[in-house]
Amino acid sequence: MSETKPGVSFAFSSKRKHDNVKLTQSKLLDTTQETREETDFVKTVEHNKINGSIKKAPKKELIIPLITKNRWRTPGKDTKEETTEASDLDKQAENEILQETLKAVDGWENRGNGVPSNIDIPLFMQNRVPSGFETDEKVDVSLRADQSTLDDYEAIPVEAYGMAMLRGMGWKASEGIGLSRKGVAAPMEVKLRPKGLGLGADRTVLENAAKALSKPKEGEEELKVIIGANVQLLSGKHQGLYGQVLSMDANTGRALVRMAVGSNELEMSELFLKPVSAKEYRDSARILNKEKYDEYKTKQEKERNEKEKKDRESRKKRKHSRSPSHRSRRESRSRSRERRDEKKESRSKKPSKGSDNEKREPWLHPLLRVRCVDSSFKDGQFYKQKMVVVDVISKNHCICKAENGKLLENINISKLETVIPRSDPAYVMVVKGKRKGQVCQVIERDKERYTATVQILPDRDEVFQLDYDDICEYTGDVRNL
Repeated sequence: MSETKPGVSFAFSSKRKHDNVKLTQSKLLDTTQETREETDFVKTVEHNKINGSIKKAPKKELIIPLITKNRWRTPGKDTKEETTEASDLDKQAENEILQETLKAVDGWENRGNGVPSNIDIPLFMQNRVPSGFETDEKVDVSLRADQSTLDDYEAIPVEAYGMAMLRGMGWKASEGIGLSRKGVAAPMEVKLRPKGLGLGADRTVLENAAKALSKPKEGEEELKVIIGANVQLLSGKHQGLYGQVLSMDANTGRALVRMAVGSNELEMSELFLKPVSAKEYRDSARILNKEKYDEYKTKQEKERNEKEKKDRESRKKRKHSRSPSHRSRRESRSRSRERRDEKKESRSKKPSKGSDNEKREPWLHPLLRVRCVDSSFKDGQFYKQKMVVVDVISKNHCICKAENGKLLENINISKLETVIPRSDPAYVMVVKGKRKGQVCQVIERDKERYTATVQILPDRDEVFQLDYDDICEYTGDVRNL
């Protein structure tokens, strides 16, 4: 009985798995998202922190894996075949070509691992469609992998998209990049350009403006730049001045502001507007040179404190300095000195020849608003009425225009007094002292001391304090100064 040797046969079967799994959130986050909602109960409150019954999982870094090898979808059994089917030899040739391409790609990926490779495949050619499936005139879309869904894009925020791609390429925050990996390269973070800030604009100005915006204290209302808000300008030639927002453009991020001084309308970016309280606007809106004014107020407060300190020290010394006998001798010497001075004054005193008008320094000037204080002038018709000086005919006489429009001629200076304006903006002229004739703007009034803090026009570089008797309301146009 002859033995039959078993025959040796080879069978090749090529099965390609269809990887139709889409990029889901589980691949990005390595966590499963539960759609059901759970009620979180408050357990404890520690150090201004609320501890709930549900422990929140720590946020993991998002990673988008790098596609190193494309998985092309070859036509399956369900696809429509052409009328003339390819022969087995053609199918075998296609499979051999596909295997050679995959080997070439694998060899390119394993370069540098000690495996010699003489194949230099460009990056664009590594993931191209295997030859034999497409031509220059025909592109088969069915070979491509499924595209990502909207859920895939929603799983990663826009601001984290770039970092997730870098992590998928192998980047780590604590390691360098490149072959040597000597230095740690921090990724460049692109900062969004604020609305209304043009190309080439200086960002330092914006940073300084952001620092000027102070956070509201507890109990205070948060101020915002809205229509009708009181604001302070933080940049430009009007820096430091105040105004009110008339309108806003949401597309360009600019606002139309009416200035508190002059009522001029100015268009400016919202980024350089600081909202202020009604009290600050009421106290500082009419001050043109805020820095000079604050410097003057600080200096004045310092001088006042030093004077009060000296007065307290002098009173303390007087209280504990002298004995009773020494005080009596000092008082007797003081009384004898006073009697001697009175006698000397009585001998030297002579009758005055000049009139009061000649002794008084002339202060009249055109365009000043004055008040009539003589009840006998024109039978008291203009008593305590305000009038404007039209012309000065001599150092003690002038022509005035009354409130009813009547011209009054040859009015003596003794019948008039200066007027302090009550409304704002208020402008005055200095009528006495070394600054006589200069026009100023009134910044602050002290009714208890009868003084006014003024700022010289037009430079506004100097701020000082004057007595009410040294200034008078000016009715001229200050823009012509």
